[in-house]
Amino acid sequence: MGQGMTEKDPLLFFRPAEEEDASGIFALYSRPEAYLVTAPLPQPSIQQVRAALERAKQALSLFCVLDRSGSIVGAVEFIPAGYQQEIRTAGILQLLIQPGQAGLDSAALNLLESMLTAWHVVTVCVNVHLNNPAALRFWQSRGYSITGGPDLQVDQAVVYHLAKSLPLLPRPAF
Repeated sequence: MGQGMTEKDPLLFFRPAEEEDASGIFALYSRPEAYLVTAPLPQPSIQQVRAALERAKQALSLFCVLDRSGSIVGAVEFIPAGYQQEIRTAGILQLLIQPGQAGLDSAALNLLESMLTAWHVVTVCVNVHLNNPAALRFWQSRGYSITGGPDLQVDQAVVYHLAKSLPLLPRPAF
């Protein structure tokens, strides 16, 4: 994970997920090696995708797809600010990346962190499932530190809590 793609890819961008993206997102849910936060779902369903899209519609999170030349190669669900009642803290709920494309995971995280930095977020948090050690290694290699855990969650998942500080942008002079 995280190797290969070193230059910025001008054809790679996040865009808000739409209902018509559900099948492309479901294709990611169906690939166990695509999960970079949670553990792979044992029996993913299109209803789980639609539930995530509905959370975003209700403004509980943002759900975006990672688009490269018109193809969905990743998806992210996140809370852009106010995570854990901290106004300048974001929380990444899901990050799924199409397997087999070296460096795509890091490129996606770079894009997301750049976007959050532009929004003046100073801390990014993610809960990584205990039974996804590859994901834990990925986040740690990207500068995220374990801040707690392993903890049992309401949904019965056992997670490590990780966080990373983002650089502060200079305030514009008036």
